[in-house]
Amino acid sequence: MRTEGGRLGLEHRNNNGTYDLGPMQVNSRWMPEVAKLHFNGNQRDAWVAVRDWGCYNIMIGTWVFRRYVDEADGDLKEAVGLYNSHTPKPKRAYQYKFASHYAELFFNKVTAQSQGSGIPLQQGQHG
Repeated sequence: MRTEGGRLGLEHRNNNGTYDLGPMQVNSRWMPEVAKLHFNGNQRDAWVAVRDWGCYNIMIGTWVFRRYVDEADGDLKEAVGLYNSHTPKPKRAYQYKFASHYAELFFNKVTAQSQGSGIPLQQGQHG
């Protein structure tokens, strides 16, 4: 969620006219399917729930991520990138940003991103 930079109630308008909603910044393109599954087709109710209900946002965000894991044939790095974009350059940038945050959170690693490359480095390594 750190990589997404979202928060409860946030609607971020994208250049393509869609919106990213809530803590996991779930893209509004998923609202028709979410509405059909959980809100009897009411897209406004789905939108508000995804944007404002923290646990629900995380549930839907992880459901979306699972769809991308399937699309990427189980390749988690690829799925992380697809969660943000299917366009190669932004997808790759997002993968590096995510890897940096992951390394800092779980391994207390210094990352090369702060040095420009975005590739996690072991403590003591230099980029």
